[in-house]
Amino acid sequence: MMPDDLMQECMRTLHSRAAQEYHTSWPDLAEILGVNGATARKIVASLRRRGFVAAPGLYPTALGMRDWMTLPENSSRKNIMRVVVENWLNPSEPAITLTSLARTLDVGRGTLNIAIVRLRDMDYLEPRGTIVPTGVWHD
Repeated sequence: MMPDDLMQECMRTLHSRAAQEYHTSWPDLAEILGVNGATARKIVASLRRRGFVAAPGLYPTALGMRDWMTLPENSSRKNIMRVVVENWLNPSEPAITLTSLARTLDVGRGTLNIAIVRLRDMDYLEPRGTIVPTGVWHD
């Protein structure tokens, strides 16, 4: 079990970096918190189990939330962003994954993969491995 002060510091770091629109991965946390990689991964896993960190999946960035509607109409990219943003705004739903996206949009996985890579390159979607805070740690 992780000490509460380390978990609290991790959550402060995640929220601070998210507010500055920085992407944070477990190696970033290890460096910032001064812990080894195994400890950083354990902290993230514990926070994920408690609901303070989002499950792996597709999440919009602040830029993606602001500008997704400017994408070309009926494009795979706009359709993906619509589903991802709607999902982000409804936290009771499970995270969007490539599989669930393929089912929802009835589009091939290859087409979706290409569009997802483009959206990540445009900074509309969080990069793979980004730790997304969803809750606030309370003392």
